[in-house]
Amino acid sequence: RQVLEIGAMQPLHCTALGKVLSAFDPVAHSEALESDRKAFTERTVCELEEFEQILDVTRARGYAADVEETWEGVASIAAPIHDRRRMPVGAVGITGAVERLCRSDEEGALRPELIAAVRDCARAVSRDLGAGRF
Repeated sequence: RQVLEIGAMQPLHCTALGKVLSAFDPVAHSEALESDRKAFTERTVCELEEFEQILDVTRARGYAADVEETWEGVASIAAPIHDRRRMPVGAVGITGAVERLCRSDEEGALRPELIAAVRDCARAVSRDLGAGRF
């Protein structure tokens, strides 16, 4: 069981929240590129070129994922929150056991209904901040 303390710092390169912020926020992107991208598990992406490809995919699909990249047995999904100028101001995400967030029929594949729920939540918060329709 993983427990995070409020305010605990997590790496940008291997958490869903960190990846989504790195993909959409230029400041977080710079920090992620300049930081030491160390491996936490054998699934952690540390190479710059591969990390940039993940950020490109994150921008294209509108959410980020982490399946056992930071902790064994833990997965997460995150989506960006934008303000009225469509600037990234934060992110929303969920974290849980791989058995709960991933499909049982395909290893590492996140459950589509959870991806949709996270994206819908981020869109709703963004709309409340005046971002309009996405």
